[in-house]
Amino acid sequence: MTYTLEYEISAGLMGSAQRLAARLLYKKIGWWQRPWRWAVFLLLCVALVGYMTSMPAALMFVLLVYLVFTALLSNQHMLLKKSVAHYRRCTLTLDDAGLCVRTAISESRYSWREARDLLPQRGWLAIVLTPIPMVMPIPDNAFADAAARQAFMDALREGMQIGEQKTEDGDQKTEDGGQKTEDRGQKTEEVARGADVEGGADASVSSSFFADLRQVGRMLCFRAPPAGTLTPDAYKFLLCLLLFGLFTLSAQIAQYGPFGSVNVDTGYWSLRLLLLTFAYVALLACGARILGGAAVDALRLLYALCLLLLCLPWAYAWSESAGLAELWRVLGLSTESGIFPYVLGLPLIWLLIACVFQFPHREARPLYRGFALLVFAFAGMSAILAHYRPPELWYAARDREALYVEVNERVLYGQSRLLTESLAQVRAGVKGRPELFFIGLGGEDQEVFLRETQFVERVMNELFATEGHSLILVNHASTAQTYPMANAESLRQAVKRMGEQMNGAEDVLFLFLTSHGSRDFRLSLAFWPFSFTDISPQTLRQTLDDAGIERRVLVISACYSGGFIPALQDENTLVITAAAADRSSYGCGDENALTEFGRAYFAEALPQTRSIEAAFEQAANRIAAEEAASGREASLPQIAGGNAALRAQLQSLRTATAPDGAKPHPK
Repeated sequence: MTYTLEYEISAGLMGSAQRLAARLLYKKIGWWQRPWRWAVFLLLCVALVGYMTSMPAALMFVLLVYLVFTALLSNQHMLLKKSVAHYRRCTLTLDDAGLCVRTAISESRYSWREARDLLPQRGWLAIVLTPIPMVMPIPDNAFADAAARQAFMDALREGMQIGEQKTEDGDQKTEDGGQKTEDRGQKTEEVARGADVEGGADASVSSSFFADLRQVGRMLCFRAPPAGTLTPDAYKFLLCLLLFGLFTLSAQIAQYGPFGSVNVDTGYWSLRLLLLTFAYVALLACGARILGGAAVDALRLLYALCLLLLCLPWAYAWSESAGLAELWRVLGLSTESGIFPYVLGLPLIWLLIACVFQFPHREARPLYRGFALLVFAFAGMSAILAHYRPPELWYAARDREALYVEVNERVLYGQSRLLTESLAQVRAGVKGRPELFFIGLGGEDQEVFLRETQFVERVMNELFATEGHSLILVNHASTAQTYPMANAESLRQAVKRMGEQMNGAEDVLFLFLTSHGSRDFRLSLAFWPFSFTDISPQTLRQTLDDAGIERRVLVISACYSGGFIPALQDENTLVITAAAADRSSYGCGDENALTEFGRAYFAEALPQTRSIEAAFEQAANRIAAEEAASGREASLPQIAGGNAALRAQLQSLRTATAPDGAKPHPK
């Protein structure tokens, strides 16, 4: 049986076919066909995301999902206005194998088992294909008369009966599957010979995920994947996300060492950060479709970029590798030279170029569209890669001893004694003489935070005579029997004790906190095997207010510490942070004596100026110059709050305890 039919499809007919396909899909999924049920489902999503984060974040998340799926999966206007010209002239052939549809730019073949039904409509015929309902429209003007139309319908129904018989007969079904595979193989060979198919692959040809992974090497060589590969679907996008998370965790284990633990405390936040990277890429794919028109297959482009993103965790680990800097020094080269930052960023630059090459700017017509698409791709991918920061999935320890503190009787009962003794050693201030009281907190169990907390206590004692008015709280295995541990309760008791010993507005509390910070503005108190709650800006503000301390200076050395400022600053509180709310600070590795902010502020600027504000200006300028010279993203230290009375009081707190020229150094 062979039957050939030539016809033209108008924009109106294509729209009618799409609407019929949508009705058939709604009927197939049943419960979801009513709009109010979609509204209920959307509200439940908003409530769930709002419960995990915040309501504004939930609304932005739902809006982002709506925009992405609308742009990628529901481009009906683009199909009608821009693509109808390519599909207008069609040739339909019916044979023993099934249906074959040829247009000006593509060829698609469907077996008889995929032809589900024939629905006569007013002015056209609808051939329904499965498994997802898809409608192939045939206008009535394609037939010479009613007899020709009836003959076509009879031939089509005869073919569908053949498909049903093959489905019922197991042997025939196997034979039909082999024929289908052969047809698909033949189609793949035709595409490989250079058939001009939009998007690079026919809908009936599907490549495996592992075959698509092999194309990553080709894309990293700045070459586009061949036709017939990279056929996206929902499962492949999910696999990309899972692999991205696995590679991020593996890269962090390789970078920081095998001794540590998976960070489960910020699981929701980590998942959101992983999704955010792919959401940005999805927006780029939408923009590329808008700029490039029908030449851009947005879903295939998105899939290609998602596969390339699997290299991102390893590229970032290279740029943050301390071993690379050590190798550079072994070779006798200076890490301060202008070329070293480019060596660190080479994998990211390479990945950027590979991503840009996936945008089909050459196929976009006219010329200005291709140029605009190229500029858009370079700018968009540069923004994503330059601001990418992986979620902290791995908490690493320096060694086994640092990871596991032995919780014996001396530690268990000794901590209460240590805290009581430390609080008792805080002397009351002398009325009529302004004094500075100091609390130092080293949050996470790393040596750099321990050293920095001890060093800052020594500096404040030498410059502002805080001896007898200071105590420190530290989380570290080596100090579990010598210092009180840092947690929310010990900090509350320490601040309360300071408030009791201070003379109201006459004295000032200097609170120093150093640890790792997170993007949701929490200061880490991770100390295995304890489960201490991280410090939030709201908790810290409540602790200070409950203690009745009127005037205070807060210095926070952590990534994203600028996020603490809105909740803490007021006319009686001066807040200094090592980084802006959206920036990282540097130097928190155990190979450093102090963090970079701690070195610039407490080891260099403060001993020279002996002024809290002047030291900040000097340290901020020095840090900015060093980061610019090394090509790193600026951390942007912040200072805010405090009225004129507080600033004047800080100036009066200078003492002559340390002789001029004396400069403390970290031990």
